[in-house]
Amino acid sequence: MVVLFNASTVKIGGGLSVALNFLYAFRKPENWSKVILVAPAGCGYESVINNQILFYPLTSFQLKKIFRIFIEKYRIPKIISKHNADLVFNLGNLPLPLHIKQAILFDNPFVTASSLKNLNLSLNNLIQHKIRNFIFSNRLRFTELIFSQTRLQKELLERKFSNIPKIVIIPNTYSILKKETLSSRQFNIDRSKTNLLAFSWYYPHKNLEILYDVALLFKAKNLSYKIYLTIDNSQGKKARKLIQKINHPEIKPYIENLGKIDSFNLEQFYTRFNGVILPSILESNSSVYAEAIKFNVPLFVSNFNFAREICIDHANYFNPYSANSIYKSLVNKFENPENVYNKNPTAGHERKKFPSWYELAEKIVGELNTLGGNNES
Repeated sequence: MVVLFNASTVKIGGGLSVALNFLYAFRKPENWSKVILVAPAGCGYESVINNQILFYPLTSFQLKKIFRIFIEKYRIPKIISKHNADLVFNLGNLPLPLHIKQAILFDNPFVTASSLKNLNLSLNNLIQHKIRNFIFSNRLRFTELIFSQTRLQKELLERKFSNIPKIVIIPNTYSILKKETLSSRQFNIDRSKTNLLAFSWYYPHKNLEILYDVALLFKAKNLSYKIYLTIDNSQGKKARKLIQKINHPEIKPYIENLGKIDSFNLEQFYTRFNGVILPSILESNSSVYAEAIKFNVPLFVSNFNFAREICIDHANYFNPYSANSIYKSLVNKFENPENVYNKNPTAGHERKKFPSWYELAEKIVGELNTLGGNNES
């Protein structure tokens, strides 16, 4: 069987981390004669694949939105035809508009959101998501298998679409990506403070602006707490605006931006902090929950079903729309260490165990084999 992995649109954020981890853990089964990968160049794919995968890199020029139709309707079909591919596994959210057996890795919570209001979206963002949602609905007929990362997303998909194909849950888990050497880049973390990591790219629904308001409360109370963001100017106008705000000398002792962090050697990064905070108002595939639990770092998250499904009783919950609620969650727990489950494992419950990416990659391959009509593994 010849299988094509389509990651042509997967180049940032949690989606990229999932794709890289899958490819890092992937082992080609004997009954697969060839595996082809179509993905952006310079996004890390080169470092996780080996000679078992034939790589077709896409340049930044080819990835411009105006060329996306060309990539989907001409470039990829040409590769499929050249290698007589039997199956396409789309690591982005959309199947190709082609009549070939396809599976998709679904990680777009906007598709199943009950409303796109109150998600901090600009008019441009709102229009883009409505278009993507329409395309997803229109192309659903081209796929026979969906991999969803949560039970909640599976239920929402089944509730929303009458023609939904088979859905298999591939749960959120921690990154296994490693490099032999860490980046030479150093971070100045003040050990005298309670340091909180907000590990996320900038997206409107990540609700990172609320953390600036939390930092203002730290300042007003003169508390030795500090929040660290990991966003970058390249992530949009709103990201640049937030970075500019937190760079003000008067607030910088309470909130700071570290810039982009790659997904390698993450345990060494997470454990520099006293806690992890994620005030998302919509979520599908964040590995941050699993990684904080796996690496034994106290976790503070939004009191929503998408977080509770993964974190259960391994997190401290707050109202993500209220800076005061977030502030109280942090201060109450750290001022009473016995209440912080992750800081006192002997008083807590058995730690939640997450499957490794090696197990998940094997499960994905098994499902793809079944879809392709060959059940050997």
